[in-house]
Amino acid sequence: MTDSTDGTNPAKGILLHDLLIFSSQLEGKDLVQLDQLIKRFGESLRVIEDNIYLKLNTDDRAIFILWFLKRWGDIQLVHDSELLAYDQVVSLAKSAPWEEFSVCGRPYRKVNYSSQGYDLDIIQYPWVLGIHDFYYNQYEHGPVIIEKGDVIIDAGAFIGDTAVLFNHKAEGQCEVHCFELLDENLELLRANVKLNKLDEERVFVNQLALSDRSGEILEIKNHNIQGATKVDSNTSLSPGSSNSIGTISIDDYVRQRSLDRVDMIKMDIEGAELQALKGATETIRKHRPKLAICLYHLPADPVKLPKLLNEIDCGYQFFFKWAHLRSGWEAVLLAHPDARSGINERDSNTHPDSELSSALLNVLSQFSLKYSQADNLWKSRRRPLYLRAIERCKKYLKN
Repeated sequence: MTDSTDGTNPAKGILLHDLLIFSSQLEGKDLVQLDQLIKRFGESLRVIEDNIYLKLNTDDRAIFILWFLKRWGDIQLVHDSELLAYDQVVSLAKSAPWEEFSVCGRPYRKVNYSSQGYDLDIIQYPWVLGIHDFYYNQYEHGPVIIEKGDVIIDAGAFIGDTAVLFNHKAEGQCEVHCFELLDENLELLRANVKLNKLDEERVFVNQLALSDRSGEILEIKNHNIQGATKVDSNTSLSPGSSNSIGTISIDDYVRQRSLDRVDMIKMDIEGAELQALKGATETIRKHRPKLAICLYHLPADPVKLPKLLNEIDCGYQFFFKWAHLRSGWEAVLLAHPDARSGINERDSNTHPDSELSSALLNVLSQFSLKYSQADNLWKSRRRPLYLRAIERCKKYLKN
């Protein structure tokens, strides 16, 4: 994957240098995966570096490196103590008391979130834990927070859990414009709004797909996870199809609703973030809202999403948060229009050691080749032994 066409040598980049330094403790298969990761992204590492990595503070850069290695290289460098703490939060959420609650004749779980710091109830699917939204507050970081009076666009509103959470944080003094596709999710969303006594004049529910263009028809595909969806724009469907849904751009929605401000845009829409952001360019430039944009669905996300935001050029300060330490999911790019304090500007006199990076890359590539050759040799020699063992088992079973 190479988005950059400037011919720059990725070995000279700060991001690559830091990836190599962070990975100095790796061995065996992890080194091969690191080599594959670097080759996969290629010059796109420089695009990521220029558009997000260098705009993060030191702490967020470290988290970004750990996430990048885990999500796209399947390399786990998070400390065992942090993973243990994460697992304990998961266990706590799984053991939370619940009661059966019926919505539209279907049974769900009603869970109280006091153990995660919020005395509110959510009607949800059995698999939902809510820890990333509630316990880890993944859509807030640094100066990017929910505030009283905020007008919020909740893209990927799911079952209304984030709408309820945002309303709670704003003490009921916010406006939430929810976008969700799946009928069952929308039923739960409305049930959660009612259960938590949200002001229904401040919660707007839209069964529309956010995109860069309005008025198109998309196909909604079933996902193997209950309550999740996949969107395919390549299939033409009639507007009356039960599997079809209309699109709208955020810019058109803001105009149609005559919104005089937008204070926050949160997006978690299964890889459709790029098109949705393209359709929000005017809104971002005019209203300069806080942003919380999921960055983990597609390999191109960390390349293209920050690049687009920089092209919109609103002078945002970027932050980064990663909640799901076990999988690499739930990684969020946060942006604030008024947080350019300069604390994370890199010293102009500081440069990565490109010779060291080149040397490390060379060694890494050689190791990866030798490891692969050895692995293939081992497999080729092991296979006859494996086949003979199977034959012995067959003879034994016959006797």
